[in-house]
Amino acid sequence: MYTPTYYPLKECFPPSMISNNTARWRLMDERILISADKIREIFGPMLCNMRTLLQCGFRTNGSLTSQHRMGRAMDLHSYNYSYYEIRKYIIEHPEMFPFITFLEVDRNWLHIDVRNCKPVTLWSPDRGFLTKEEYLK
Repeated sequence: MYTPTYYPLKECFPPSMISNNTARWRLMDERILISADKIREIFGPMLCNMRTLLQCGFRTNGSLTSQHRMGRAMDLHSYNYSYYEIRKYIIEHPEMFPFITFLEVDRNWLHIDVRNCKPVTLWSPDRGFLTKEEYLK
C-alpha cells in the first residue's frame, strides 16, 4: 500500500470521512497518489482539499461514474505555476507520469486521473476532447 509523502488524509478525503474515521489510503488508487507526489516534487507546494473545496480527492457526492468516487482522480491547486504550464509539462514528459491517462483542461485547477484510457486523453468541458496539438497551440 502506497502512502503519499505530501498529502495527508485530510487533503485527500472529505471531512465527513475523516471525522467518522472511514478515510483509508486503500480507498485511493496508488497510481493517483504516486502521480500527485511526483507533480508536487516537480512543481512545489500544491493542495488537494482546501478551504471550501473539500471533495477534490476522494468524493462521496456527484456522479457515480466520477473517477473521484473511485479513488482514481485528484484536483490539485498550485501556488507557483499556471495550470497550463503544469499540463504542458505532463503532456511533454509522459515518461515521468506513466500512470496519468486523463487531464481535464480549461479549468482553474489541475485535474489528473488514472482511468482506463489511452494516455494522455485531454478533455475540456467547453471544447470536448482535444489532441495534444490543439491544446498546446
